[in-house]
Amino acid sequence: MSEYYARSDLMAFVKTKIEARPDSPAAVIGRVTEIPDDQEKAVSIYAPADGMSPIGSAWQFMPSVSLSIEVHVRDLNNWCAVAEAETTSIIQALFADGDFRKLWKRPPEVEIKQFVHRDGGPLVGEIISMSGELTRPRVVSISAGELQGVDIQQGASE
Repeated sequence: MSEYYARSDLMAFVKTKIEARPDSPAAVIGRVTEIPDDQEKAVSIYAPADGMSPIGSAWQFMPSVSLSIEVHVRDLNNWCAVAEAETTSIIQALFADGDFRKLWKRPPEVEIKQFVHRDGGPLVGEIISMSGELTRPRVVSISAGELQGVDIQQGASE
């Protein structure tokens, strides 16, 4: 693994951990628009935000990443219970895994909410949103180049 960590690395890691659970549906990196006919559930993983918040005036940044895991359920009559059970299983699997916990400087903030989409057919389920700071440094591309934490201090003094 490289010294730097990208959102795609985080999503691939989470996908592997989710799919390792018994009876887990295949997870997709990206958005799900429909549940495959042969499945009752679908799981999608995406990282919608990668942020750098300034710390003071010394051109140092606090990096944060957001990770979203959507649990989609086919059974419209019992979707809430099925989605809750799958969400609980995913959270337990991830947070019980020492390798997942080591990715974060401190436990990520977790928010769970239900969703109902009717565009192109009903999609119901829950979204697990996690956000926090990863332990390994990350590279964030901007138009002027790459920000690498405090490495940009030398450019500020020129």
